[in-house]
Amino acid sequence: MADKKLIELLNRALMMEYQAAIQYRTHAELIAGQDYEPIAARLKDIAGDEDKHAATLRERISFLGATPAVVPTRVAVTDKIVPSLKVNLAAERDAIKIYRQIWPMCKGNEILEHAVRHILMEEQEHVEELSQLLGVQTEIKY
Repeated sequence: MADKKLIELLNRALMMEYQAAIQYRTHAELIAGQDYEPIAARLKDIAGDEDKHAATLRERISFLGATPAVVPTRVAVTDKIVPSLKVNLAAERDAIKIYRQIWPMCKGNEILEHAVRHILMEEQEHVEELSQLLGVQTEIKY
């Protein structure tokens, strides 16, 4: 079995991915207002990315001999576009923080390292996109 701390962090990230997928889909269905349709469509697309991240994490956790988490972290619900974008941006930034903790712990396991790096890059893309939609600067260091 892999390092206990690594498994703990991977499961925490998995719970965050579940939360993100649920939250993005819920916001996509609830938001309204001028020009909401393209934003709702993009939120649904990002939810799909989060589902893929969760599937990857479940597979890797299982491969490491551990049991994948099955519940999400707390889901924030809103029906307003700007609050939705803000809460999802904050969640993406939190995800980046945890993946940056996980990634160095993956050394020596190239498949896990690649998977985590790929997810991290997609989370960074989500931050950039949500930041652009909100008209704010990103604080991501590459």
